[in-house]
Amino acid sequence: MQTIGIRDVSGDLLKRAATLGDMVGITNDRVLAGVLLPLSDSTAERLMQRNLGRIEEAIRASERETAAGELTSLDAALAEERPSQSGRRMPSRVSIRQLSGARLKQAAEASEVLVVTHANEALALLIPVTLQWTERLVERNLSRIRNSIDRGEQEITRSGLTSLDDFLRELSAEHEGLLTEDQIAEASEVLPPLLFPQDPLKRRIVGVKIITEGDRKRVVGMATDNFARPVTDPVVLPLPSLDEEQVLACVTNVVTQLGSTLAPKGKYVAGVGMQIAGHVHDDDVVATPDADWHHFALADRAQDLLGVPVILENDANALAARAQQRHDIGKDEHAAVILITECGVGAAFVDGGQVRRGSRGVAGEIGHIPVAAAQNAQCRCGRTGCLEAIATPHAIITQLREQGFSGDFGDAVEAARDLDNDLVRHAFTQAGAALGRVLATILIMSNPSTTVLYGPEALVGTERRYRSLTQPQADTDSAALPADEPPLNTAAGLFMHALAVMARARSVSTAFEDCERLFIRHTTDVDGAAAAAECLLQRLPSRLAPERRPRHGVA
Repeated sequence: MQTIGIRDVSGDLLKRAATLGDMVGITNDRVLAGVLLPLSDSTAERLMQRNLGRIEEAIRASERETAAGELTSLDAALAEERPSQSGRRMPSRVSIRQLSGARLKQAAEASEVLVVTHANEALALLIPVTLQWTERLVERNLSRIRNSIDRGEQEITRSGLTSLDDFLRELSAEHEGLLTEDQIAEASEVLPPLLFPQDPLKRRIVGVKIITEGDRKRVVGMATDNFARPVTDPVVLPLPSLDEEQVLACVTNVVTQLGSTLAPKGKYVAGVGMQIAGHVHDDDVVATPDADWHHFALADRAQDLLGVPVILENDANALAARAQQRHDIGKDEHAAVILITECGVGAAFVDGGQVRRGSRGVAGEIGHIPVAAAQNAQCRCGRTGCLEAIATPHAIITQLREQGFSGDFGDAVEAARDLDNDLVRHAFTQAGAALGRVLATILIMSNPSTTVLYGPEALVGTERRYRSLTQPQADTDSAALPADEPPLNTAAGLFMHALAVMARARSVSTAFEDCERLFIRHTTDVDGAAAAAECLLQRLPSRLAPERRPRHGVA
């Protein structure tokens, strides 16, 4: 069970705990003062089912009173003293802001259960820890603890340890009809954190970013906590080739290294989230411009080798999850995320808080939308005229070299400061205008209220945000987001100015103005790995379905 200080309780923490099925211990002055039981959708459904009979009886009683003309006024109902059922008290509601050590002590003395709320939403039940409560808990479980110790010693002596499934079936045999096969399967998913030495507090998630483009093909991984916050230094391994077996081996080596780093600290890898550029569907790489892969079952094969849940997500979709986590995108918002990498351009579309992948995961592959300015430019996909054949750092330097420019992309960025260098300045302006044209299409088709643009600083400038697509806004929450726009004598200034002008010119009606916020962000390998971990955390419950139940531990 994870423990946190009473002042660290937040709505996001409780919602995440509900998703993961975790209880949370609340400490006051480093002493356990209460236990939070997060309320999930399944909890509400069970409460409704258990109380359905009472609700139906109350309705029938009201109907009888109505038929008999025995109606009670609201004032009389409120004034009436109702005896408590079996001495039980209705839980008191308390907001997160009202939580304090004194309030917990008061609840403990009154043997009172609290309903913790945030923004008028009930998020958890808080059970205060009292001396009597602890004594009863120990007393009730003492015989079970002794029996478990005796049983464990006998099993170790016989060198034959019992599996969880066998244990549950033995229980069912001892108490005939206690557990059905479906219940055994369900319990196998819920009980391991309680029965195995690995507990949620020691759980770590590994995020992996696979880079298959450019000259530095590599796999980057790092371990995070249950909130996708890094807890280890990244492990970076070069990809010697894009052969499927080589990529799989590199991924498993990264995870195994991180598992070895965590083990001496008593931590363990509970799952792996991966992200990669390309068409991803159902955790398979359907296609990628950089490798001759067709429905490469990367996640399933890695899961078989590692024995923990493994998921795979498209890189832009992963960053959309990251943008939601950092609150760039609101809970129920319509948003678009655009990602510019060294060689590619991708997008993700968020509708009501959910990433929309299309029927087979190809939604968001905007890098292959044809644009007139790139009609003669060769794309990695083998076609000509694609957006990413003109609007990425690789595309820009490729075109400049074809026209006689000598140097790399960094040299081109410096050359853009020369007001007389029409060749280089035109390349950055043309790239920005091409992306602006596609952005206008996005604004028309998905009508987002927020757009997040991820890209290299040389193209998009410093991190910042806007009240609209044309109005910079100082960020009051973070000094890391200056509001100044890159000047037009820089590569980023030329690119972004052309993008905004074209997006406005090609949008119709209020599509341009409807985008109320624009975030300019950079992304690193570490940020990408954290985004992959966040994707796993969002999908972890469904990944633990019985038909795909993983083994425990890391190879």
